Amino acid sequence: EDGIIDPFELAEQGRWLDLARLGKDAWNTWAESEVKKPERDRATINLAEQEIFVSDFSNFIFPGSTFFTLSTFSKGGNFRSAKFYDEVYFMGVVFSEGSDFYKASFFKEANFNHVKFNKFSGFNGTLFNNDALFNASLFSEGVDFRNANFAVYAAFNQVIFADGANFGSAIFKGDASFDAVTVDSIFDLTGAMISGNFYSRATSINGHAYFTAIEFAIPPNFVSTEFKNPPSFLGSTFCYPSDNPLWGKCSIIDGEARYRRLKQLAAENHNHEMELVLFAHETRAKRFHSQRLLNPQLFISYIYEWISDFGQSWTRPLAWLVLTVGLAATAYQAMVSGAHALATGFISFSSISWISAGLNVFPFAGQAVIGREIMVAGLCPDVPGTTEPALDCLMQLYTISAVEGVFGLIFLFLIGLGLRNRFRIK
Repeated sequence: EDGIIDPFELAEQGRWLDLARLGKDAWNTWAESEVKKPERDRATINLAEQEIFVSDFSNFIFPGSTFFTLSTFSKGGNFRSAKFYDEVYFMGVVFSEGSDFYKASFFKEANFNHVKFNKFSGFNGTLFNNDALFNASLFSEGVDFRNANFAVYAAFNQVIFADGANFGSAIFKGDASFDAVTVDSIFDLTGAMISGNFYSRATSINGHAYFTAIEFAIPPNFVSTEFKNPPSFLGSTFCYPSDNPLWGKCSIIDGEARYRRLKQLAAENHNHEMELVLFAHETRAKRFHSQRLLNPQLFISYIYEWISDFGQSWTRPLAWLVLTVGLAATAYQAMVSGAHALATGFISFSSISWISAGLNVFPFAGQAVIGREIMVAGLCPDVPGTTEPALDCLMQLYTISAVEGVFGLIFLFLIGLGLRNRFRIK
């Protein structure tokens, strides 16, 4: 209005809109000199509570703290490739038209709480080098966060995505919170990298949700979240965080509840293989949390994992079954070979020992009359001068037979369970 076009003079007077109207080159002439100052000496850019008709801030440099609080961008806001070197506050801002932050860089906290994005918003490739806060904001016509980089913490609590949200290939290096969010269309995180906690509690997703091709370093928390359609986890993996790999104690206190919810979602999506994996993680996560040190279920949990990988493997119980047969055959042969063979450490196996061990491991064979007669006749010969086998031999035979039969039944059951789970036999 007064004809001043010197960017330094306009900045000195705090006439930020007038300076912005001069364009990028004039603005950055002042900003680049300001960036060289210590942070405490940089000017504060105050554009709060104003009607902002300037829409083009692309490639602008904001060297100090910047306030757009409660302002209205009547023509939208183009902040493509803008650089914010200090905190920036968009709290309560209204973008009447579209807003574009493509490849913008926020080096300190970026506060977008309670913002109304009335048109499509773009944050594709945006760098948030500190906390990114979007709590209680409204995205009326969709938003694009593809390839955005959240280096510390991302908060989208109580946000409304009225036309969906795309976070494809976004990077979350810290925790991300989407609690009490409402999504009325597609919610897409395909290929995102999530290194910290991902919270989405009490959220309502009314469209399709895609959590595909993601490696979750920490199990996401979907407790109390409602999905109108079963979410897709195609190609995703869920790690098991543990500070002590030897004992497998989950480092996430509520890991059991998280894995249980994920297991339910996998079942709803008919992803049986993922359901098995999540069941195993859920069972492990109980250790030393809901299952204390002296709880018998803790011991059973370890045994179940060691012999069958929580019902996922049929080869493990098969190996244990073969070992059981071998040990039983050794016991049968030692029984008839005498103390001398045990003392010398050399036992010459006869075919009857292997036949007896093989028959007895199957309940329908070893316990049958014919199978029992074969074992008694082969391992317990008649006492001289009688037609009856020795009583002590029969006692040893029945003891070994009973022990082998019990373990054989357990391992046969686990082999069948593993085959059913592996091939989904119904």
